[in-house]
Amino acid sequence: MLKIAICDDDAIFCEGFQQMLHRYFQTIEAEINIKIYLTGEALCSDFSQTNYDLIFLDIELTGINGVGAGQILRQQSQQVQIVYVSSKEEYAMQLFQNRPFDFLVKPITQKRLNTLLNTYFKVFPIADRYFTYTADRRKQQIAVSDILYFESLRKQLRIITGTGEIMIYAKLTDILNEPFSGRFLRIHQSFLVNIQHIREFRYGEITLTNGLALPISRSYQDTVRDLLMKREQERMLREAGL
Repeated sequence: MLKIAICDDDAIFCEGFQQMLHRYFQTIEAEINIKIYLTGEALCSDFSQTNYDLIFLDIELTGINGVGAGQILRQQSQQVQIVYVSSKEEYAMQLFQNRPFDFLVKPITQKRLNTLLNTYFKVFPIADRYFTYTADRRKQQIAVSDILYFESLRKQLRIITGTGEIMIYAKLTDILNEPFSGRFLRIHQSFLVNIQHIREFRYGEITLTNGLALPISRSYQDTVRDLLMKREQERMLREAGL
């Protein structure tokens, strides 16, 4: 299920925009959960507990504006995608530092929204978003963005999330066959790490967003360094618009 937030101080706009979102997702038969916020303060206060995938954020909010709210959201998460919404187009440079996914100018048409969401799913396919596993004889699901790393413990896998851990019977090689495997990096025979949760890299270890340091085995050090450097260069080019 895709988690979406709409933050705009115009309640009538929020209701209409929510209907447009539902129309799109009905056509692709995907489940969504939408929550509306009328202030940036409410969104930022709620954000750490929600793990939104996509946020539509008005720029000209009362109180903390969309630029300030975006800075707070980006400090808490590198994974959430922000789409700014405004009736004006002259905010591009102010928004740059918050790395928005896109910008929508009011009035928003269904066609423009559909185009944006089609692009979004090309970049972030639905199959990449959730890991389905069996626990207690039941199929369960967890958002990939919530997973910090997988640890191999003989016949079991330990899944470390931002809020705890999950134990399942599986192997790291099983995870490498998942559609989302490209979002993870093998740093050790026992560890597969979510690249987006890597906060710091040193030649012998990486530090995750929760402050935990994990060792990089000697056989993986060059591969890890080269891949992280390549991704950082690509990110800098994207931000520079090249």
